[in-house]
Amino acid sequence: MSPESSTKFDVAIIGSGIACTSSLRKLIEQLQKKEKPAVPVKIAVIEKDREFWTGLPYGCRSSINSLIITTLGEFIHPGDKKEFINWLETGRQEWMEEIRKKGGNPGSVWIGNNEGPISEHQWEEVYIPRFLYGNYLLEKIRAGIAAAGQQGIATVKLITAEAIDLIPEEKGPVKDSYTVVLEYKDGSTGSIGSDKVLLAVGSPPVKSIQEPAQRTTAGKGAAPSYLYINDIYAPGLEENLSTIQSALSAIPEREKRNILVMGSNASSLELLYMINHRNDLKDLIHTLCIISYSGLLPYRITPAEHLDYRFEHLLALKEKKKFSSDELIATIEKDVEIADRKAMHIGKTYHQLNDLVFELQSMLDWDEQKHFSNIHSKRFMKLIRRAGAEYRDAAGELIRSGQLKMVKGKFLELVAAGDHAVQARYADLPDNKTQLYPLHFAGVVNCGGFEDLQLSSSRIIANLLARKICRINSTNRGFEVNEKLEAAPNLFIMGPMLGGIFNKQLQLWHVENAKRIHTLSLLLAETLAQNE
Repeated sequence: MSPESSTKFDVAIIGSGIACTSSLRKLIEQLQKKEKPAVPVKIAVIEKDREFWTGLPYGCRSSINSLIITTLGEFIHPGDKKEFINWLETGRQEWMEEIRKKGGNPGSVWIGNNEGPISEHQWEEVYIPRFLYGNYLLEKIRAGIAAAGQQGIATVKLITAEAIDLIPEEKGPVKDSYTVVLEYKDGSTGSIGSDKVLLAVGSPPVKSIQEPAQRTTAGKGAAPSYLYINDIYAPGLEENLSTIQSALSAIPEREKRNILVMGSNASSLELLYMINHRNDLKDLIHTLCIISYSGLLPYRITPAEHLDYRFEHLLALKEKKKFSSDELIATIEKDVEIADRKAMHIGKTYHQLNDLVFELQSMLDWDEQKHFSNIHSKRFMKLIRRAGAEYRDAAGELIRSGQLKMVKGKFLELVAAGDHAVQARYADLPDNKTQLYPLHFAGVVNCGGFEDLQLSSSRIIANLLARKICRINSTNRGFEVNEKLEAAPNLFIMGPMLGGIFNKQLQLWHVENAKRIHTLSLLLAETLAQNE
């Protein structure tokens, strides 16, 4: 029996990334505003990985050189901005020295690009290394927990285990309470009880891609004979970069040292950034090839210098007043295509387009607004993909040197090519003709995105759906929740699993950035603090 099995908690939080940290900080603040409870509120935080509070982006699985993909001004919530900037200013000498010592060439490049603006306190346009926000979160949550304990308001128990199931329990003083089933590192199981549960596990697991028929001589089920990295952050980004370097170093012929990257999202951009600024790794690679549906990387964020640009067809639709969600997305795509041809890409016109689309969507009747959110929002988000100058410029250097090739197509399968290598079969777009890419790849890195919820390999997600405790919303990106962010009585959702929320209070296509999570945590904390 686990040491926690005999304990009943008031609140159990599954996952300990930014969604948990932000929600717990705000919950403690809410409890501090209320009358001191007769008995401290008992809170459990359950985390399967090696560190609490920072999650994947801001902790050790990322890199000291990983950057926030948008500027600090866009990234940080207004309620946290002043305090975070003060934290950066106060500890500047220490964290700058840490980047110099541990960041290698990428760190030196970042300091060279940003030391001037930082010295002049121009934080708004700086792309901050993500570990700094992680360190800030650690300080704040630890201080909050310590204060809550000293004040007799709440206690927080950290449990290192994987929550694998959630069983509704109608016994006891709270009807809609739960038993959380846990699995520990040694394979043993246990459970805790909790009146309220917050699911804050971040994004679903990475969606695996098909492996080739040819394996090592170890037989069926063995690891592929080529280098295959399914998740660039597992066990960690730096570890995987070292693995790539080691694998390529063992190949004498440079023309055989090719890497295939599946997907052109933020994680692939981060990989390119690291490679471009690590000459020891960059010089090993002959060719990097990215296959993705768009065949494009996110556009480079550019300061708003074209405020007079007009999306003519969208403005005409606004004058029309009555239109459908299907008309809206078609018009958006038409105007974005025209803007691209004029070199007025979304990195320059994002805010104008986003504001105009928001205004037009609000003109739709309720059912059409919901249809746009459920059906078209994913298409719209792909149109407006942007990335910071630091990341996008690094990718641009690789493209201009001829080392990076972009392929627009739908990946089909990996085909064994002998000599511990594979080729990629894909359907080119828009013709949909099957092609076999000519290069042989010594390594494959999967940056293709996350699993669909209904097919998730996560046991907690699969069991919540199998038990019909939760339902997937119409976008297939998140759970159906009410205005209180409840997926079931006393079961709350926070973070990316809220993607596609659509009700009278909240209409959000995705919930993956710190600013939005901070906003939602204020709403959630008020509910969690009730009756505690």
